[in-house]
Amino acid sequence: MAQTYNQVTHTSGSQVVGNVQVTVTASMGATTYPGGNCGTGPYHIGNGSSSGGSSTSSGYTYVFNTPVRKVRFQLTASNTGEEISFFVNGSAYPLTSANLSNFAGTCGSNGNSLISLRGTLVFTGSTDNNTTITLGDSISSVSIFAQDTIAGSVFNMHFVMDTTITMSSVDDTLLCVGDTLEIPYQVSGTFASNNQFIFQLSDKHGSFVSPKILATINGTARGLCKAPIPYVTSDTGYRIRVVATNPVYVSAPLPKSYSIGNKPIALISNTGPACNGSYAQLAYRNFTHFTEVRWSRQGKPAFSKLQYYGFSAVTMADSGMYIAEMDDYGCHIFDSTRLIVKPNPLNAISTNNSPVCMDDTLLLSSSVDTPGALNVWVHPDGNRTDSTSRYIIPSATYNDTGKYVLITMLDGCIAFDTTLVAVHHKPVTDLEDINTCIENKLHLQIGDTNKNVSCIWKGPNDFVSYSRDTVIMPVNVAMNGSYVVTASIHNCITIDTMEVLIKLMPPKPIAPADTTICTGKAVRLSATNIVKSVDYSWKGPSGFFADTAMVSLIGVTTSSEGYYSIVADMDGCIQKDSFYLKVIKTPDAPIVTSNSPVIKGGLLQLRLQNKEADVYYRWQGPGGFLSGLLNPDISSFTQKNTGTYTLLAERNGCINSGILQVQLKDIADTGYVLLYPNPNNGNFTLKGLFWQEQKIQARITNAIGQEVYWTTLYTTNKQLLDDIRLSGLLANGAYQLQITIDGSVLNLRFVVSY
Repeated sequence: MAQTYNQVTHTSGSQVVGNVQVTVTASMGATTYPGGNCGTGPYHIGNGSSSGGSSTSSGYTYVFNTPVRKVRFQLTASNTGEEISFFVNGSAYPLTSANLSNFAGTCGSNGNSLISLRGTLVFTGSTDNNTTITLGDSISSVSIFAQDTIAGSVFNMHFVMDTTITMSSVDDTLLCVGDTLEIPYQVSGTFASNNQFIFQLSDKHGSFVSPKILATINGTARGLCKAPIPYVTSDTGYRIRVVATNPVYVSAPLPKSYSIGNKPIALISNTGPACNGSYAQLAYRNFTHFTEVRWSRQGKPAFSKLQYYGFSAVTMADSGMYIAEMDDYGCHIFDSTRLIVKPNPLNAISTNNSPVCMDDTLLLSSSVDTPGALNVWVHPDGNRTDSTSRYIIPSATYNDTGKYVLITMLDGCIAFDTTLVAVHHKPVTDLEDINTCIENKLHLQIGDTNKNVSCIWKGPNDFVSYSRDTVIMPVNVAMNGSYVVTASIHNCITIDTMEVLIKLMPPKPIAPADTTICTGKAVRLSATNIVKSVDYSWKGPSGFFADTAMVSLIGVTTSSEGYYSIVADMDGCIQKDSFYLKVIKTPDAPIVTSNSPVIKGGLLQLRLQNKEADVYYRWQGPGGFLSGLLNPDISSFTQKNTGTYTLLAERNGCINSGILQVQLKDIADTGYVLLYPNPNNGNFTLKGLFWQEQKIQARITNAIGQEVYWTTLYTTNKQLLDDIRLSGLLANGAYQLQITIDGSVLNLRFVVSY
C-alpha cells in the first residue's frame, strides 16, 4: 500500500496539513532559508544565530493534534561537522542506520554522514549532503536540533498520517437480541483494497478478549454497518468497536455501554375464580430469566411490580382483565389474565397456636372438615400445601412468619381466609470452652446479637451474674469449672454450658537495656529470667523474627533501628519485654586521592572525593602529620613525607577510614609519558610529568599508518593524567600513539587485544 507523504512548509504557528493540525515552533535562532537550489527546504538550523554551541541550541519542534505514523526529514545541505539530534514525544531518539537513506539530490553528493555513539547524526563531507532521516512510530511531537556552526543545515519535513476508522455513537442503549443495529462509520487515511472492517461486540464486562462478530464488511471507505444483535445473556456493560485488517487498526469502543435483553418467556395466571371477600392472587412465572413485571388494568397506570400480587379481600369490582407488561432491557412483551370473582361468605380458619418459638411446632386448622371439602394452605412464601383441615410445621423458623391463606373448596365454591403467624426468636448462645491465663480476664458472653435477650450465668463457688456480657478480672485457678447460661426472650429459653480452664503465666523475660550501635556491626539479642519449659521468640523492625531466646544480628543497617520485643509463651500464656536499638550510620569509607608521585620539593595535594554531612574528618600520615582539613596540602615535599596517609571519618562515635600511598618522584622523570595497561582492550591511561603546562596533540595510527583517532590533551599542575576510552572502536592489532611535547614528537606503541 503506497504511503502518502504530506510536506510541512510553514515555519511557525499552526496549519492543517493532510487533515492533521501541525504546530511549528522555532528554537534559539532557527530561521527560514533565504533561497537556493538542490531542492532546499524552508527550514534552516544551526546557522550560528545563537550562542553557547549547545547540541540543542537551534532547531524546530512539530506537534500533531493526531499522532502520525511516520516523519521524514530530507537534509539538502549541511556544513561539515554539523551534529543533528532528534526528540520524539519529548524523549531523546537515538538514531540507527535503519533511520538513514539517501535521496536523489539535484546537485552535490549524497550521504557523507555517520551516527555518533550518542545516536546523533554527524556530517563529515561537503556542504551538499542529500540525506533522508525517517522516524517511524506513533508520533505526537518531534524535534530536530543542530549544534551551531557557521552555515548550519537546511531541510524539508514530511509526514505520513495514520489510517484510522471511527464510529458514530448509537443513541439507543437498550437493545434486544435479534434486533438490527445500525452503526455509521468513518475512515481517515487509505486502507488497502483487500481490507475488512470487523464490527465486534464485547462481553457483558466490556472485555474484547473473546468478542462476538456483529458484521464483516469488505471495503476501504466510510459506510453504514447493519447487523443483527446476536444471542448474549441479558446484562449491561456491552461495548462495540471495529477492527480494520489492512492496515491493522483497532478503534476505541463507542463511548456508551449497551444493555441487551432477551424476549421473556413467562406464564401469567391468577388464583380465581375467587369468592367475594376472600384472597386472590395475580402470578407471574418466568421460564427464561428474571424479568420485572408491571401489573395494570386496561387504560390505567401500573399498580404493582410484585411477582405475586395478592388481593386480601377481593370484590366484584376486582373482576376483569389484568395486563402484565414485561421488559428485559430492549425487549418488551405483553400478556394478560382474567380474574373471576364470585360471591362466597365462608371463613374457615379456626385454630392458630402462634406465637411460637423457633423449632417449636406450628399448628393451623380449618373449621371445615366435612367429606368432599378440600383445604389448600398457602405459605407466606407462596408455596401451597394440600391437606385436610390441619396444617402442621414441626420445626418452625423465621421464614414461617407471616400471613397464611386457606383456600377452602366445597361443593364447587371457593372460600379464602387468612391468619397471621409469629415465630419468635430463640436465643443463640454459641458457647465455646475457654482457656485463659492468670491475671487475664474471663469474658462470659453469648453469640446472640439481639439486645433484648436476658441472661443468668451460674458457675463455680456459687458464682451468679445477670449480665449477658460478664467480664471477670483478674482470674485465678479457683475459677476453673463449668459455667451455665440461661438465655430468654419472649418466653423462648436456651440453656448452654461451657468449661473454663485458667492457666499459669510464664516468668517475665528481662530484655537488655536500650542499646546504640554502628551500622555494619553485630548485636546479640538475649534476655534474662529464661526457663527451659517456655517458648521464646524475638520480633523487631522490618519484619524481623526469631524463634529462640538468644540470636545475633550481623551487619546491622539503619532499617534495623527500633524496638525489639521478646515474647515468652507457656501454653498460650504470654509475657513480654522490649528494648530500643538505636543504629547510627557509619560514615562511608572516604575516597581519597593525591597527586602522587610528587617531585622532590613539590606540593603534595591530599583530596577527599565523597564528603558527607555531619561527619568529622581527620588526616594522619608520616612524620606525625595531622590535619583536620578536608583537602590539605604539604609543601616542600621530601622523602620523609612519603608513606601511608589515612583519612578517618567519624559520626557520633562510628568510624571509617580511607588509605592511600604517597611516593616521591625524581625530577629526572620529567618529560616522560607512561601508557598503561599494555596490551589493553582499547581503554588505557596516559600519565606524565612536564616542566611547564602543555597543550598536547595526540594521534593514533594503525599498523599500516592510517589515522584512526586524534584528540587534544591538556596538563594540570604540569601533570598529564587522561583516560582514553576506545573499547569497541579499535580492532585487535598493533597501534602507535604519537604525541607532541614542547615541539618534540614521542611515539608510544601498544597492542589491542579483546
